[in-house]
Amino acid sequence: MSSNALNQLDQALRIGETELIHLQSGEVEEAEKLAMNRSKLLGEAIADREGVSLTDMLDKLHQLKRLQGRITTEALKLQDSFRKDLQNAKRQNKRLVGYGKAMKKTSAVQAKYCSKMG
Repeated sequence: MSSNALNQLDQALRIGETELIHLQSGEVEEAEKLAMNRSKLLGEAIADREGVSLTDMLDKLHQLKRLQGRITTEALKLQDSFRKDLQNAKRQNKRLVGYGKAMKKTSAVQAKYCSKMG
């Protein structure tokens, strides 16, 4: 019974490392699935902790805490990158709308003068 909880924590650590790799690659959906799986394993390991050495359990939990810090840092970097991309897209859209309005005004002026000449 005790080794099951530790095995679940080891598996959660492996999943967390894979999750981090997906975040670094920008694969948010896959990282989210892994995070849910990791959370489930962690909950099961804590529920099944009877008979587990407290020292071993704490060691695994500290490893998971450090990994969570790395995952959070990477997620914040990705969030910042998405925010910057969105801001750039908004600026570009605004610029294109401005160009479109300028082109419509120019076309209307040209049409007015062309019809008087012709």
